Amino acid sequence: MTKRSTKIQENASQEKPADYGSILDALNSAKTILVPNARAAELVRERYSLQMIKEGRSAWPSARILPWRVWLADYYTRTNLDAPSLLSNEQALLVWEQVVGEEREFSIQQVSQFTRMAADAWANIHLWQIPSSALEQKYPTFEVGLFAKWQDKFRNRCLDLKVIDTYQAASDLLSRWQEEEPDSAKQNFLVGYADPPPLLKALGCYCWQTLSLDNTNTPSGDAVIDQPLWAFESDTEELQSAIDWAVKAKLDNPDAAVAIALSNPVLMRQATKDGLRRYLYECRDEQSREIASAIGLLEHQTLSQTKLVQSALRLLKLG
Repeated sequence: MTKRSTKIQENASQEKPADYGSILDALNSAKTILVPNARAAELVRERYSLQMIKEGRSAWPSARILPWRVWLADYYTRTNLDAPSLLSNEQALLVWEQVVGEEREFSIQQVSQFTRMAADAWANIHLWQIPSSALEQKYPTFEVGLFAKWQDKFRNRCLDLKVIDTYQAASDLLSRWQEEEPDSAKQNFLVGYADPPPLLKALGCYCWQTLSLDNTNTPSGDAVIDQPLWAFESDTEELQSAIDWAVKAKLDNPDAAVAIALSNPVLMRQATKDGLRRYLYECRDEQSREIASAIGLLEHQTLSQTKLVQSALRLLKLG
C-alpha cells in the first residue's frame, strides 16, 4: 500500500459523525472552520451568532469561517513566494473565456455557456482526481474531445502567463505535502460535505480534519441552529436529497414546519430547460416529439410547479 493511500485510510477512520455542537466547540476553541462555499460560510457564521445570543452574550470573538478555496489560496500565497501567481475565480474564468472564445463557430451566448461548463468540468476532474486520458477512453465523444483540447489550451495559457488556478494549486500542495507534511496541519475543520470529493479527502490528511455531519436526527421545535449543512456538486442531487430529507422530517414529526431552501433554484430551472432542449433535438419520431413538447411547458413554470416537487409537497401535506 502506498504512503498516500495509507494516510487517506487513516484519516477516513478518524472521521466521526458530529452535530452542530462540534462546530461550535471548534469555533469557541479558536479553530478555523472550512466550508464548501461562501454561502455555507455565511450560514455557519449566522448560526454561531444566534448561539452566542442564545447564551446571553453581548459580545464574542469573530468566528473564523472560510470557504476551503479561500483558505487554500491564502496558504498557497503565503508559503509559495516563488511560485506562479494564483488566479482568483474571476480571473480563471476570464482565461477559460479566452480559450473557449477561440472557437469561431460559437456565438457570444454559447461562449458564455461553455466557459462555465468547461470551468466546472476542470474543477470536477481535479476534485474527483479523474485522469483526462481515462475520461477520453471511457467517453470518446465530440464534447469530451473538445474539453480535452480546451484544458490543454488553458494549462498552456497559464504556463505562458506564469499563473496557476486554485485546483492546480491544490494538486501541487498535495504533491508537496506527500513529501513533507505542513506544520499545524490539524487546526482546521472541514464541514458541509456528506461525502467529500477524493481531492479534499487527500488534502484532509495534511491540513484539516473532516467533520461528517450526522443528518439522521431531525431537530424539533425552534432548534433551527442545530440543522446540519450539506453541499452538493450536482443540482439534481441537491434537490433529491432535500426532498428525501423533508419527507422524512415530516413523517417523523407531522406537526413540524418543514422548509426546503435550494442553493440556486434558477440554475436548477436552467438545467431542466437545457435537458429538454437536448431531448427535443434527439427525438426521432413524431410521438416522442409531442411528448417532449408537452414536457417543454415546464419552461414556463416555476420550480414548485414541476411534478417532482409537487409530489413531494403532497407527501409533506399528508402529515
